[in-house]
Amino acid sequence: MISNLPDDIKYKILELLPVQEAVQTSVLSKQWCHKWASMPTIFVSELNCVSPTLGDTYAPRLEKFVDKLLLLHKGPLKSFQLFTGQCRPPAFDQWMRVLSRLGIIDLHWVLVNYEVEYRIPSIFFSFDALETVYLCNFLLKVPQHFNGFKALRSMELLKCTSTTADLTKQLSNCPVLESLVLISMKVSIGLKIRAPRLKMLIINGSFAYVQLEAPMLANAKILLRNSDTCCLGKNGGKSNLEEALGSLVHIEKLKMKEDFVKYLAKGCLPDHLPYMFNHLKKVSIKLNFHRFKEIRVACILFHNALNLQDLYILADPSTLTKEEDPSTFTSFWDTEASHGLVFNQLKTIFMEQYEACEPILAFVKLILGSAPLLEKMILRESTIYEEDENGNLTQITLDLDKSTKASTKAAIIFE
Repeated sequence: MISNLPDDIKYKILELLPVQEAVQTSVLSKQWCHKWASMPTIFVSELNCVSPTLGDTYAPRLEKFVDKLLLLHKGPLKSFQLFTGQCRPPAFDQWMRVLSRLGIIDLHWVLVNYEVEYRIPSIFFSFDALETVYLCNFLLKVPQHFNGFKALRSMELLKCTSTTADLTKQLSNCPVLESLVLISMKVSIGLKIRAPRLKMLIINGSFAYVQLEAPMLANAKILLRNSDTCCLGKNGGKSNLEEALGSLVHIEKLKMKEDFVKYLAKGCLPDHLPYMFNHLKKVSIKLNFHRFKEIRVACILFHNALNLQDLYILADPSTLTKEEDPSTFTSFWDTEASHGLVFNQLKTIFMEQYEACEPILAFVKLILGSAPLLEKMILRESTIYEEDENGNLTQITLDLDKSTKASTKAAIIFE
């Protein structure tokens, strides 16, 4: 009965098997003989191909198995996924050449525990049909004749090495790229991303600068480390804030983690950004309320995000220096309130590592007084408040409850 199923269902069955077992189905009957050779998807993992107990013959046997797997495949091959920590670069070169002839659409290639990145051969950049790419531990050197991945919609690069110029060239030649993930990349200088159709972006790593030209970007998560090594803007004297966020006119969700706000605060800050973020509804930000330029970055963003509905803040625990006066930060928020900083659409605010210090209290009271639709304010304290001998909360909590509220439904919840 199974043998009489349509070919597309047989392929689905084969794809669910470990690839070695899928090849072994050739012995079942004539109807299954070499059926695996037309599978549109091949997933190769060392864990289910060759027994690691083979010792010194482990890698050669695995390479020989993959050689035959690809050379006997009748194609077209839509998806090829390889997870290996043992195979050697000469074998990779051979497999890339074979894949170039099979019309590959989806490529997942993960090199595990490799101390030296494998330089991907230039033939990879001629894969015209590629729509999805996931690469781990590769050295990317873009050839001069590269004309772009015209069909590529999704790219994920993990622990890959490249130069700023090569990465920029690669991304700029992907006209329909919609999703981009860059994790622990080793880039010579910084990131310059030009992607007119990009909708989703995740950046996690250390870069000297971040320039974004992605007007259709809707969802972005940027985690930037080592802000002390970051430099000022490179694009015609623009500030880091303008270069990174200034053109994101369609952004809906924005997460700014680790040192990214520190980076945005470097140099001279503009009074405002050139475009409004009318689609921005969710913001997640790590913010130090004791650093003037960082809270200015947040204010510029809030002024341009009139439809903000959900706000998550991780309060940086850094404290004031001896030279700083906390009243300066308190008056800053009072000034912003008088300049029309309001949160007319805000419904939820969650603050992690909340502390009852003057700068944070001033900001919280600004929210309470200018958010008519606010439903919930959750304050998760870095130090748990103690009750007095009568079981009452400290006076600072009671003061918030008595603060002027623009919303009659606003609930203040301490965790």
